[in-house]
Amino acid sequence: MSRKEVSFSRCIIPPKSTSLAGMHPELKEIWICRSGECELWRKEKEQGKEYTIKVLPGDDFILTPETHFQLRNQSSEDVDFIIATLPRWPDDNAWQRVKDYWPTENK
Repeated sequence: MSRKEVSFSRCIIPPKSTSLAGMHPELKEIWICRSGECELWRKEKEQGKEYTIKVLPGDDFILTPETHFQLRNQSSEDVDFIIATLPRWPDDNAWQRVKDYWPTENK
């Protein structure tokens, strides 16, 4: 695999906030939590599973294509992620909005 086949980004979820829910129709992402703690909701199309998990520093998770997901930070600290996207992020249509699991109003 070469660097031309993957893209990297950073995502920070501020304290007392919730991301928008979304999914990637064709991309796979690997998320690595650098600091902070939050909750992840995911709904997997392939297996039909829907669940939430706690994410702590050092944890990672993989989002396969068409997996719906949302992050919620109820703590008083930022949650900081590094994200690897495979294949490389193509354009603005690579992410699609889906119905929220949690309300998205910042608290």
